Amino acid sequence: WFDVNMIDKVLFNLLSNAFKFTPTDGSGKINVAVVVDPISGNSIVKVEDNGAGMTKEQIERAFDMFYQGTTKSKGTGLGLSLSKELVHLHSGSIDIWSEPGKGARFEVTLPLGTAHFRSDQLITERSGDISYNEEISFFESELPENESNTISNKKQDQTLLIVEDNDDLRHFLKKQFSKSYDIMEAADGNSGLDLAIEAVPDLILADIMMPGRDGLTLAKMLKSDLRTSHIPIVLLTARNAMEQKIEGIQTGADAYVTKPFNLVFLSEIIKNLLHGRAQLRERFSGSIQYDRIPTDIGDLDQQFLKKFTQHIEVHYSDPELTVERLSETFGLSRVQLFRKLKALLHDSPNDYIQQVRLKKASQMLLETQLTVSEIAYQSGYSSPGYFATAFKTKYQCSPSEFREQKGKTKD
Repeated sequence: WFDVNMIDKVLFNLLSNAFKFTPTDGSGKINVAVVVDPISGNSIVKVEDNGAGMTKEQIERAFDMFYQGTTKSKGTGLGLSLSKELVHLHSGSIDIWSEPGKGARFEVTLPLGTAHFRSDQLITERSGDISYNEEISFFESELPENESNTISNKKQDQTLLIVEDNDDLRHFLKKQFSKSYDIMEAADGNSGLDLAIEAVPDLILADIMMPGRDGLTLAKMLKSDLRTSHIPIVLLTARNAMEQKIEGIQTGADAYVTKPFNLVFLSEIIKNLLHGRAQLRERFSGSIQYDRIPTDIGDLDQQFLKKFTQHIEVHYSDPELTVERLSETFGLSRVQLFRKLKALLHDSPNDYIQQVRLKKASQMLLETQLTVSEIAYQSGYSSPGYFATAFKTKYQCSPSEFREQKGKTKD
């Protein structure tokens, strides 16, 4: 009896280490065996290689967190420490036999039967060989039926990207959060990166231990890319050491959640992050001064907003100032530019340009003697009629009425 996902991580780590330290010139050999000890009655999983081997000191410290021996580029880091903890949770043990130059043998011993587990730790109903009922071991509970209604009574237009290599866990999360969000999913870090750049979701939920790019690498790349730097990222992992949490946050990730986790808790983290971004948008919706950019966003986003608002400030009077030209100027696709500005300022590119032009026009109406038509053209509008319509939509009066009413108030 064992937790499929956890023991999978143990074996994956042992095999990964064997591959790292075994010759690749054709002479390397790795053997895996699963046996039952006739004396103790325990099951034993053996992973043995003929690689570089380990010194006595390396063996003694192999399970210390972050210990990497003398070969840092190939070290085991956190993996063996985590593997040992996962095996101990199964009331088992993990041991090493090795000599320098003679390879290494790892043995994972797990007791048979169920006597070493509490009754509440056992899942007795299962479907399929290893389809373990929607990854129950990761969760304390499912979301209650009314949980999705705490945001809205209807499906949200916010998009959540789930990047998780475990199919059961990914499908379970999709099932739970599709009640409140539009869901996109990726089975590894590489496809997750591509999908994030292409679709620019509102939030990303990513596992750390994945094939291809892991979650930490994914977070670093997304937070350092202008196209995706504004997206909140929540990292999921079985590693709960403080050092690992710090490493996760240092990548730029907005939250770090360890497994097993309570789904309601995870849901609240997601809602709070999205709510925080919504509050930021509300505070800075409409035109803002390029020298008064909000500081409670990432450096990359601050730089982008400063350059973008300054660019609009300089070129707002140009009737050829279009989304296409802005996309070319900032190296973003139309979709990426649209979603980035929506996330940061609550405005589309066209809406923001309109806000700036109308603000400039209202100032000219009060501070100059230019005609309405002249102000329309100097504000970047292609026709006085279109300018008058847009102006009345915003200020509920015509440009002439605005000049007369505000002029009297000013006098």
